[in-house]
Amino acid sequence: MRFDYVTAWERLAFPAYQKLPERVRRAHATLAPIAATCSQDRNCDLTWPEDIGQLNVVTATLTVLSTEDLAHGACVIHDCGHWLPGNKEQFQNILQEDIYRGSYWRTVLWFSQTIGMRLALGKRGQHNGHGYHIQDGMLHANYSSKHCWLNTRVGFATPEHLGIARRLYPEFTVQTEQNRKSEDAHMDRHEKLTKRILGSTIEATQEHLRGFLDMNAYRVEEK
Repeated sequence: MRFDYVTAWERLAFPAYQKLPERVRRAHATLAPIAATCSQDRNCDLTWPEDIGQLNVVTATLTVLSTEDLAHGACVIHDCGHWLPGNKEQFQNILQEDIYRGSYWRTVLWFSQTIGMRLALGKRGQHNGHGYHIQDGMLHANYSSKHCWLNTRVGFATPEHLGIARRLYPEFTVQTEQNRKSEDAHMDRHEKLTKRILGSTIEATQEHLRGFLDMNAYRVEEK
């Protein structure tokens, strides 16, 4: 199976970008030129501007956006930029859109880092058990031990989707459960519960955004 990124861009990512609230697109346009001057740190977070004037602009721009705006915006902008089929001539005129300045992924990092501070979640969950982390505006459930690491996209990084996830799959450390369940049982539990979470978060998501949670429609058989 391969991911048909061209079809995904045409039918999912770009239409979703066009439906983003104007405040989100305007925020991205404001942040993009500033983000382009910043670099990633050793943890792959994007550093914040050292210039106090620029930092004030970034802070003010992010503060007025809801967590839902940040999560939806981060996911849509990332996938729209990442999947852009730039080798197709008919899409070249779209390169003038604000997300194609080459720094779309940088503003996505700021969006996600802001969500992480609001929800008290980082980019990675616990390293020895089950937890949640944020990546490109999406909520991921992960299970890790010294033997394996599982990572599953289960929803948008919003308070609603995090609440759904935690009700169905509470966080735990391996130490508190290692005497009760084997490693295989943990992995099986992770697979079953993340499917349940995903089913619930899809139902709680606007229709035009549901495709970002279930991309099977864009996976095709290799010829």
